[in-house]
Amino acid sequence: MWVLRENLIGPNVGRWDYLNSREEMFRHDPAMVIPDPHAVTMTEPSMSYYTMRNALLATLAGGMPIGGMAAQMQNPRAPENDAKALRDIWFDKLRERLTGLLKIDGKLYDTYRQSWVATIQKEYVDAGREPLVTEAADLQRVVDKLNPDEQTRLQGLGLVDDKGRIRPLELTAADLTPEKLFSEDAQRRLLSRPQGPTTEDGLRYAMYMATEYMYQQLQGNNAAAILDPKTGLRFMNDLATYEIFWHFLYLTVFHGVTITADGQMTKKGDRVTPELFVRLIDERRETVKELFKTLGVVYEQTNAELVLQLMKRHVVDTAPDGRLVPQSRWIKYGSRVLLAIIEQPETDRAAILEAIFSDRQATVDRLARAADSAARARLEKALQAHDYVHDVLPAAPVAAA
Repeated sequence: MWVLRENLIGPNVGRWDYLNSREEMFRHDPAMVIPDPHAVTMTEPSMSYYTMRNALLATLAGGMPIGGMAAQMQNPRAPENDAKALRDIWFDKLRERLTGLLKIDGKLYDTYRQSWVATIQKEYVDAGREPLVTEAADLQRVVDKLNPDEQTRLQGLGLVDDKGRIRPLELTAADLTPEKLFSEDAQRRLLSRPQGPTTEDGLRYAMYMATEYMYQQLQGNNAAAILDPKTGLRFMNDLATYEIFWHFLYLTVFHGVTITADGQMTKKGDRVTPELFVRLIDERRETVKELFKTLGVVYEQTNAELVLQLMKRHVVDTAPDGRLVPQSRWIKYGSRVLLAIIEQPETDRAAILEAIFSDRQATVDRLARAADSAARARLEKALQAHDYVHDVLPAAPVAAA
């Protein structure tokens, strides 16, 4: 916050960004691969603790924390789902507001008064307003509208008591020393692997969400409303959600994570393998082809196959002996691969992707051997794409003696 003090409104609680950061941070540890990403909500204990710490540390630094985004968007084809979407937004903003109620040495700090939703549609904005704009003295009236299931969820997080009464987090100066704030216990609460299943259905869902976003991105949509087949709602997705889902797929394959429930292709106790991943890719292809057929869209005239082939290259590779193996190359920002090809002609895309998924020196060598200007131009573009994706910075000029 200090570094950004002249340009910062406040630190935002981003579920997507935080989950993806955890995937990045612990990518080498098979015990830390997150469960099915859609199962890790903001009521998961480590996510709730993260939300509280954002409020506390911002307050201690004299800043203003900002809540996360409620990603629900209206599905015009299913208006019957509006009531659930609006209730989910209301509950999400109330949970956020209560998580930010901090009583430090008897003084109440009401921190989460700013937050956001994914749409400017009036009903969706209004759904989040009441929990945020109601004065603290009147907030119990809002809490009293909780249904029993909602109250139980907030009680489990310590935000209300067993009577449904608000419970601000009570702290003293002794709780706010660096030794306490950054203790091993605080680190454990913040970074413990979320509890939850790893299932074939979760892999299938992650592939659906990732490839749907990839297709939208290649159409020029950086923020895309994607239908959630589990709920019938639409959710706003952006580059961060894409990174969560494809990194989850990568890590489950790379570490051979254990499946925790029976699926259509798997049994509980099976390991996630490159072969399973490719079967899911093939299944997704057939599903999309059937959808396009009903829409009168010619599959081969779309980016759908490019999306699936790109997803496959991200996650698996082919060994010299022809075996499928996990992709060894970790790409921090898979979205950069999309951005590297989105405006490029078909003739250049293959060279760009080959460079991105190869060692840099291999592209440098091909460039040195290029026999004509067109090939050199294509390989120079491919090398630039490799450097962009992998954060290879130009060498600094050597200062004159």
